[in-house]
Amino acid sequence: TNNQTSYDYQRWRYTFQLNAGRIANSGFSYSQYISFAFRADDWNTISSDLFKALRVYDLAVKYNFSERTLLWFGRHLNNKISNIGSIDGLQFETGVDEWTFGAAAGSRPDFNNMEFNSKLFEYGAYVNRADLLGYGDMQNTLGYFEQTNDFKTDRRFLYFQHSNSAIENTRIFLSTEVDLYKKELGESKTDLSLTSLYTSV
Repeated sequence: TNNQTSYDYQRWRYTFQLNAGRIANSGFSYSQYISFAFRADDWNTISSDLFKALRVYDLAVKYNFSERTLLWFGRHLNNKISNIGSIDGLQFETGVDEWTFGAAAGSRPDFNNMEFNSKLFEYGAYVNRADLLGYGDMQNTLGYFEQTNDFKTDRRFLYFQHSNSAIENTRIFLSTEVDLYKKELGESKTDLSLTSLYTSV
């Protein structure tokens, strides 16, 4: 750009994604999504500590007890609750017909550097329904989650996620969070408040 010199820089981003399903015909699967990104003018700083630019979003092992009952262990980004983000811990899922029931317990990655932070413990449960609609599919998830900071309740919220491909060549996604309880500046609040709304087409 020629607008401002402060915007004149080059950024490099490498990603390494790997999915291995039913390894050696067993119940075990593996997934990972790792990113390494930096600005070229910061390379001297980054090269002395590569972990400053490394972000692990998914690094987990899954075990299928049956076709619909499974357990994830590690850092996993669950596509049924994708805007909850990565969770370090355990995620269990089972289902019948169009319904899937899941639960998760673990910690949120540190929001500064995506490193493991055991003090940000969270847990929750969700129910998902998948249907056929128009040219494709539709999925709806409703969940309840509680997040802590230093193991003290920091936030309770309802989570809703919708996605569909009913229109040909189009994917619609929406997610929202409604807080039931939160702490702001040490003060507890229990009123309902819409704290997140995200949509994409």
